[in-house]
Amino acid sequence: MADNKKRQTGLDLLKCICAFLVVCIHVPFNFKGGEYFLLLTRIAVPSFFMISGFFYDFIVQHKKEFHQIKKVFILVVSTGILYFIWNIILNLINGNSISHFLKSTFTIDNLFRYLFFNRAIVGGHLWYLAALLYTLIIVALFRKLGALKLLYILSPLLIAADIIFGTYANVIFGRTFWYFYFRNYLFVGIPYFILGHLINIYRERIKAFFGSRSPIPFLCISSVVFCGVSFVEYYLLNKARLDGSRENYIGTVFFTLSVFLIFAVFYNNTGSRAESFFSYIGQIQSSSIYIYHPIVIKLCALLFTHIGLFSIYSAVAPIIVFAVTSTAIFIVSLISYKTIIKT
Repeated sequence: MADNKKRQTGLDLLKCICAFLVVCIHVPFNFKGGEYFLLLTRIAVPSFFMISGFFYDFIVQHKKEFHQIKKVFILVVSTGILYFIWNIILNLINGNSISHFLKSTFTIDNLFRYLFFNRAIVGGHLWYLAALLYTLIIVALFRKLGALKLLYILSPLLIAADIIFGTYANVIFGRTFWYFYFRNYLFVGIPYFILGHLINIYRERIKAFFGSRSPIPFLCISSVVFCGVSFVEYYLLNKARLDGSRENYIGTVFFTLSVFLIFAVFYNNTGSRAESFFSYIGQIQSSSIYIYHPIVIKLCALLFTHIGLFSIYSAVAPIIVFAVTSTAIFIVSLISYKTIIKT
């Protein structure tokens, strides 16, 4: 039980880190060389899928597969409605034609891309929720059919296909493919979900492999090495003007794996206040931060532009957006809780 507690805390911290990294993707730090920092953020979404996969056995054992799928489905629908309304508001503020927005947004092509490739119609970041929904349904079907091992075999091939046809498409094929062909449930959601699932299944063997030695130094070094590999890949591809439509490098895959192993298998609970604070954000708020942060980005940009401090804001925008989003979520949750208690 204590060991599970440690792993839970580690994964909560990882969710907090990944939520911050997602914010960094959509409102980057404004400093020289910031494009290299952005490469670090690419571990965020794969890690979220791996965390879901890590707990899949728990979901199955407690017969909560349908409940989980239903919960994600409700999120997909409700967030889609939310960002539809948000886009209507933005168009009204900007004086744009609502009819033009509706006609250009809800097209057959966009619907096709959403249904088959998870390319969100409104709220681009919402592709993740649709991909998670598809992943949960497909994994559940394969499990019911007793064919889950087939996904074990296919997952490395799907990750490789994402790199080949996304990142290295120009090198291999002399052309690029649209990113959403590979940033979806099939090439990101399923393989990383399965990877997290397998790490949970074999976590005791992974621990036994390292024996009595602490694996943390080794995994930290491997994280730095593979992070460096992704930097080199990025530099060489850009220098040769052969960069692809995706930024998921070979080094990124192993960097993500190294970081995940640290937090999922080998993290030791310190019991510090800082750990409790950030694990709380990861456990309770990470999903909400992921969903709502684009709205906060827009509001913060408008506010700091209005008060003439946009240049200061842009230098540390990810920190401000993350802090404001987290605080707003906490306040709304507190008000909702007090309202429920009173009624």
